[in-house]
Amino acid sequence: MEISINRVEFKKEAKKLLDGKTWLLLLCNVCFLGIAGVIGAAVFFIPNPLEKLLTNFIYGKGFSEIDLTIITIDVEWLCWGIYMFIRSIIFAALIFPFYICLSTVPLSIVNNEKIEVTKIFAPISKSRYFVEYAIAGVQKYLCTVLWTLLIIFPGIMAHYRYGFTKYVFAKSNELTAGEAISKSKELTNGNKGQLFTLDLSFIGWFIIGIITCGLGLIFLIGYHEIVTAMYYKKISEESAKTVEAQQ
Repeated sequence: MEISINRVEFKKEAKKLLDGKTWLLLLCNVCFLGIAGVIGAAVFFIPNPLEKLLTNFIYGKGFSEIDLTIITIDVEWLCWGIYMFIRSIIFAALIFPFYICLSTVPLSIVNNEKIEVTKIFAPISKSRYFVEYAIAGVQKYLCTVLWTLLIIFPGIMAHYRYGFTKYVFAKSNELTAGEAISKSKELTNGNKGQLFTLDLSFIGWFIIGIITCGLGLIFLIGYHEIVTAMYYKKISEESAKTVEAQQ
């Protein structure tokens, strides 16, 4: 269901909510980047003996090249690409639970709730939660990548279709991956264009952030997170009202 949102008013309100909390959001994002760096290094740079054995086996069978008439594909490079893709799936599975933890901070600010360390890491307090988040992360990643490879625009829409999954999980730990993704699809149905336009409105800010050697991003990242969380809150509340009215 499409929800009408005044983007200008939301941005003004977000600046007020961000007052005094910029450094808190920056700290949370730095911690998240540190976790992502550690996970990325472990996933992408630690040698996997199985991959080397498999490549050697393929070469041992005489498959060094694949001739497609138009182009010749080096099997070693093909194997490397497949291995990197599999590793990227593993990375998506491991990082998404922490991404959900990060999303609890702007959501708490928007809801005027007290921010506590235990609450931030509550989404991964149980292994069952972590597994569900990992499954959702893989599904979100695969759908976005595959749609992008086919046609770019559907890939962008897939990104926004699954965009609220992190907030849905942050609000309710007990949901399964399928339930959270379905809820995200429901909330973004008819609103993906607004979310896309919202991100486009931040392009100028991102350019300024880059020009200032990243200093402008200190404010921008938290600002964008607050506005996005406000969109989620508004859309979810309006959706809930509509469901109640229909009952």
